[in-house]
Amino acid sequence: MTGAYKDARVIVTGGAGVIGRELIGLLSGAGATVMCVDLKPRPEGMSAAIEYAEGDAVELSPSQVATFAPTHCFHLAATFERTTETEGFWGENYHHNLVLSHHIATLMRGAPSIRRYVFASSYLAYDPALYVFDAPQDAPTVLVEHTPIRPRNLCGGAKLMHEGELTFLAEFSGTPFTSVSARIFRVYGRGSGDIVSRWVRALTVEPQTTLEAFLTEGMFDYVYAGDVAEGLLRLGASDATGIVNLGSGRARRVSELIEILERRFPGARWAQRSEDVGYEAHEARLDRLVEVTGWRPPTTLERGVDIVADYEAAAVSSS
Repeated sequence: MTGAYKDARVIVTGGAGVIGRELIGLLSGAGATVMCVDLKPRPEGMSAAIEYAEGDAVELSPSQVATFAPTHCFHLAATFERTTETEGFWGENYHHNLVLSHHIATLMRGAPSIRRYVFASSYLAYDPALYVFDAPQDAPTVLVEHTPIRPRNLCGGAKLMHEGELTFLAEFSGTPFTSVSARIFRVYGRGSGDIVSRWVRALTVEPQTTLEAFLTEGMFDYVYAGDVAEGLLRLGASDATGIVNLGSGRARRVSELIEILERRFPGARWAQRSEDVGYEAHEARLDRLVEVTGWRPPTTLERGVDIVADYEAAAVSSS
């Protein structure tokens, strides 16, 4: 599979994020030349061989793309707010999700060298009435690519809109690439801002700290960022088009996550808090991912927590 990227020229938007850093490492190891576009400065430790364009990807120009001459684009850049979107997110979502995705696809459509476009979409496109409940559930709702859609929030709506744009572009001969949209589930990873990583980081700094846990009976499909990157890489090397779920394929309760953390950090303390957002209970069905890639994400939540904890411990010891 990695042979598909030997001598490839790959643009990664949002490459400084938790998934992007993992993906760029895989692409570089597979022999690709990579251009990373991100608002954030070059991450510490990122190879100098990576061409780095710091700035708003909405300002990426046709001349920059033409000079780089990409064969692949992985569009990961996005903005989102956790749990509840604020009023101020109205403009942010429009610029950094809707306008950005349209701009990137337009740029790639004008690049005759490109042959593959991979979009990082989200399970937030699925109808939340099917997986968010007023009471804890005995089992998760299994979300399949043909599960009814009704975006949960602005971010989910923006993701769904770009899926539709890519479907539209596929109908015209002027589009030089084929595309696939990966509906990604609850990501956690090294140096991330997700709840798993934040809890691990806090416990690494102070093993006896008290952390707030909400709705511990909720169930989420937590997927390790390294597995997401591997899945995106494999989807990019496949001939799959349309929608493909990308999660761990196994729902885990928040209470299970707490138990895993307590085994790693025996002094951890928890304060139960209530939150009026409903109990999530979802799990990705991965049949299509396995069908088109021959691969299934291997990292369990137990193993993933250990990876993140080792990363955070190393960061503390080096500071």
